[in-house]
Amino acid sequence: MKSGIKLGFLLFAVCSLSWIGFIVIFGQQILPGLFWACLITVISFALFAASIYGFTAGKVPFLKLTNLTEGTGVFLTSLLLFAGANFMMAANLIAVYLGEDLSLDRQEKIEIIAKSALNPYYQEERVQETLDGITYTYPASRKKEINSIHQLIQQEKNRFYELLGTEEHEGLTIELHENYSSLEEYSGLEDVSGYYEYDSKSIHLAAEEEMLDFILLHEYTHYQSHLFAEKHYLPPTRIPHWFEEGIADYLGGESTFWYELEDVEIEITDFTSIDTFDEYDGSRTDDYDPYLQSYLAVEFLVKDYGEELIPELLLSKRPGEFYEKLEAKIEMDITEFQETFLDDLITAQIELENKYELVYDALEDEQYAPAEALLQEIITSGNEYDQDYAKWLLTDSYLEQERYADAISLLEDKISNESYRFKREDLLFLAEISLLFDPEKSLVYAQSAIEETIFGYGVYAEYDDQVLEAYSIINSENPLEGYRILLQENLLYNDNVLTKLSEKLAEEFPEETF
Repeated sequence: MKSGIKLGFLLFAVCSLSWIGFIVIFGQQILPGLFWACLITVISFALFAASIYGFTAGKVPFLKLTNLTEGTGVFLTSLLLFAGANFMMAANLIAVYLGEDLSLDRQEKIEIIAKSALNPYYQEERVQETLDGITYTYPASRKKEINSIHQLIQQEKNRFYELLGTEEHEGLTIELHENYSSLEEYSGLEDVSGYYEYDSKSIHLAAEEEMLDFILLHEYTHYQSHLFAEKHYLPPTRIPHWFEEGIADYLGGESTFWYELEDVEIEITDFTSIDTFDEYDGSRTDDYDPYLQSYLAVEFLVKDYGEELIPELLLSKRPGEFYEKLEAKIEMDITEFQETFLDDLITAQIELENKYELVYDALEDEQYAPAEALLQEIITSGNEYDQDYAKWLLTDSYLEQERYADAISLLEDKISNESYRFKREDLLFLAEISLLFDPEKSLVYAQSAIEETIFGYGVYAEYDDQVLEAYSIINSENPLEGYRILLQENLLYNDNVLTKLSEKLAEEFPEETF
């Protein structure tokens, strides 16, 4: 009878400690959670050692265990506590890793573990809301992504309105799916990361897509092309599908800036063989990517004839008219175009790379005037990525000459006219430059940079809290600690600013080391 009471007490102790362990471990961040898990593990080892002693001695006097049955109970208790503590410790680490957030609370961690364990059977509650005329449907835990999606559309929509002459959104729905498998199951498509549904005017995306901004703008281009067709009473099949996908990649943010075209094996097929959706989709192989051919063709056309060519060709009433307009514009037939456009792009890229080499040599020799003239040529003729890079080099040239007003003016003008892709980095650049003579303004720029962050992308995005803390301290009564954070944590991006700031701090605080 006494043994039964003791075993019951041990069972109660296991359940109580397991529940306390769950509450404590899951309610803590990584290090405190590890501490409590280790504490419970130490207790389980002590009980394990006591049970082994009980097996050999037949009793454990200091625990008032008088027989082998009670010793076995302690042995099982130690195993259960050990397994439970380590399971909860591992689950806590996994939840933080999958959630990519150290500040998750207990409920959020439970939901992440549940989704991971039960996926794809887990069905999270879905939310529907309308913002500025756009209806969003999404898993309840994905509000952060929806905020970024909406922010991006609000920033980029005017570019489409100006180019295509379209107006405010009419019935657009954006549905965010939890992962690729749920998106594929819903759509019936394979290897899909996003798509636009013409009949319902809906964009479908996978929340786990790493390039969600690019996929979003690609599919949003299809929606805007749909609005353009409606506005002009045109059928959706009036233009070749390769052109539709090419402008979606172009306006979505694809760029030859990321390719060494001379070194990439790019297969080109007949444009007229990928005119329809079925032809286009069926042409993909391990060796051939119709999206790359389509994008490069549109990149070439825009580079030589300007973005205004896009709506001009979109006004075609049938594929035949599209090709007639295109051939008249480029003054060659489509066969000659497909044989020459890639070589022309490669030649242009090589010429651009040669200009950059001349710029680097001139800057190294402190020949600023010829370097800046070449950079202005690139800014005039390059795509948006080349323009961005050339303006950064031009800003560096100004900084080396201590022309701070020119550097700031260039960046401020750039920010007021550029895509979302570069604003964060440019604002952080302004924050760094302003540290040299206006720390208060540097804090304003840093705050604005973090507000511009979309989908968590950008230089030092994972250190936003540290960056803000440093700039805030710099504007407090003890600025030294803020400067130390920036310097010791390597949170300053520009070498010229770093050199000038180090010199300034050495003069102002000669007794201090950084």
